[in-house]
Amino acid sequence: MLAETGLSFLGFGVKIPDVTLGSLLQAGAGTLAASPWLFWFPAAALALLTVSMALIADGLRDAFDPSSSGGARR
Repeated sequence: MLAETGLSFLGFGVKIPDVTLGSLLQAGAGTLAASPWLFWFPAAALALLTVSMALIADGLRDAFDPSSSGGARR
């Protein structure tokens, strides 16, 4: 997800009729002084998605691999 967003932000990803977080960030970056919400809402969505995916992956690792170093220690 981060790779696709980064490539779309740089102009190498999904092209214009399709909407992605990267294209929304690119459009919002051009109007940051006049209307900052066009940049901050997609940036906040990307940050929340990234953190939630990391937390879900951590929880799944703890649930399916009890011998991993995370979780309760004895």
